[in-house]
Amino acid sequence: MGGFAILNALLPLTLLAALQARRNGMIPALREAAAFLVPFIPAVILAYLVMGLVWPWSVTSPLNPFRAVEYFSNFFERPWRELFDGRVMLVPDMPRSYLPTLAALTLPEIMLVLGLGGMLGSIVAIVRGEPGQPGASARRRAEPALSSSAACR
Repeated sequence: MGGFAILNALLPLTLLAALQARRNGMIPALREAAAFLVPFIPAVILAYLVMGLVWPWSVTSPLNPFRAVEYFSNFFERPWRELFDGRVMLVPDMPRSYLPTLAALTLPEIMLVLGLGGMLGSIVAIVRGEPGQPGASARRRAEPALSSSAACR
C-alpha cells in the first residue's frame, strides 16, 4: 500500500517541480522538491520499523521488501477461468476491456457519471490552472493530479 502512495505522490510532485522549474529554474525547483521530501524521512523510518514488527522477514535483509514485490508481482496462484464476452478464459488472458466492462456492469450509474465527471473536472483543473496567482495555481493544479492518480489505481 505504501508503494501505491508513493506512486500517487509522484505525479503531483513532478507537476509542481516542472512548474517551478519553468518559472524559477531547475536548481531552485529541485531544492524546493528536496525540502518538501525531507520531512517524510521520519515517517519512512517509522513505517520501516512497523513493517519489521508486523512482517519480520522483511527486515532480515535490506532487499527482502524488493524481493517480495518481485515475487508477488507474478501470478503465483493457479489461474482460474472466468466467463467474459461469451467465452470462458483464464484470468491472466483477459483482454484490456475486461476491467472497464466489469466496472460499467457492476457500479451504479450515478457512481459512473459522478466518477467520470470528477475525472474530467480534474483534468480541466490541471490543464487550466489560475493565471492570476502563480504559487496558488501550482498547488491547485497538483491537488487534482493527486486525486486523479489515486482514483486511477
